[in-house]
Amino acid sequence: QRKLHAHATPMVGGIAMLLAIIGVIMQFQILDSEMLHLLLAMGIIGITGVVDDRLDISPRFKFFSQILAALIVIVLCDLKVTSLGNLFGFGGVLLPSPLAEILTVVCIVGVINAINMADGLDGLAAGIVCVSSLAFAYIALVVGNYLMLNLIMVTIAVALAFLLFNLGPPLRRHALVFMGDAGSMLLGLLLTVFAIHITSDSTPGVVPPMIAVWIIGLPLMDMGSVMLRRYRRKLRLTAASNLHLHHMLVKAGYSRHHAALFKVSLTSLMAVGGVFAWHYHVPEYVMFYSFLL
Repeated sequence: QRKLHAHATPMVGGIAMLLAIIGVIMQFQILDSEMLHLLLAMGIIGITGVVDDRLDISPRFKFFSQILAALIVIVLCDLKVTSLGNLFGFGGVLLPSPLAEILTVVCIVGVINAINMADGLDGLAAGIVCVSSLAFAYIALVVGNYLMLNLIMVTIAVALAFLLFNLGPPLRRHALVFMGDAGSMLLGLLLTVFAIHITSDSTPGVVPPMIAVWIIGLPLMDMGSVMLRRYRRKLRLTAASNLHLHHMLVKAGYSRHHAALFKVSLTSLMAVGGVFAWHYHVPEYVMFYSFLL
């Protein structure tokens, strides 16, 4: 009832992206301990997505797999959100254990599902991830975080390659493949890893966490508003619906391609805003209150 495509389309894009990323990492031998454990988390998310695309598994099982992947990132990769920065204007907000681990799980699972929910139009999720990843790549280059820069560029490459087969006009009449949950959840996991790694593992205070929130903020806003609408309409929070911004744009008369371009453009504006704020040292509490506004 909520589907917009008229042709039977295989959901193999996520499998292709996962295999491509693994292949490139193995080929260029950047497989240290952290990367090995990250590949394990990616594999869990990818396999869960493939099974869900094929059998439509329960949301509870998907959440369990997402939490498991998040715990691998936290425990084995030693990546977690330990500080929120000067969020309110009264000094830095540090997160003691286990609050840091709990918040990191929430962040990872939240972004995974935000990108998953954004995968509603041809090119939308991949376009959002490309734009956000480019912003993270620029910051990683400036701060010298070359491990993440390599992985970010590989992710951008596979997302762009996927778009060649996913975009319809003017390339072709309709999409040849979809990424499925395997692809959207994989990209969501990677996007969160980029954000945490760049804000936590760089020199403390160089990249405030609020900058990452701005870069990936639009999918999070959309997810939050959809959850609120589902609650108001007494729908299950995990139920699929057509309450997303891109659905509203299509209902308002925009073509599917223009609706996707609109959301990707908004993501670009927010990402550029975050990067400029970082460049010009805009206070974190200003960025936080601006984001809320």
